[in-house]
Amino acid sequence: MQFINLAFHEFVDNWYPTISSEPELKATMRALLEDIIRTIEQRIFEVNLLDAVYGDVLFVFKRHVEAYRLSKELVGSAYAGALNIDEVFDRIQPLFALRDADREPEREEVYSSRPAIHY
Repeated sequence: MQFINLAFHEFVDNWYPTISSEPELKATMRALLEDIIRTIEQRIFEVNLLDAVYGDVLFVFKRHVEAYRLSKELVGSAYAGALNIDEVFDRIQPLFALRDADREPEREEVYSSRPAIHY
């Protein structure tokens, strides 16, 4: 795979010799990366992209734009007080994953540290 060769050339080959001279570890890293890429590829083929784009993505995007426009209008109003646009937006449309972040402050840290996983 050309992608893996490029990734190893750019991100592994320059530091790997400083920590190990064992070719087995590098081969294991390569096999693991190939497995990860294969799994991602399989998941991509399992997803119905038309449904995702025309269903979920457009719906979420529309709600996001509407909430942004409303937030923009409300900045400086009696409702918003001294809140900036980000704070108003968060009150109108809080992130689902952070809904209980006030009661569980570590949720934001956990949410921000993980990649999004769908389907």
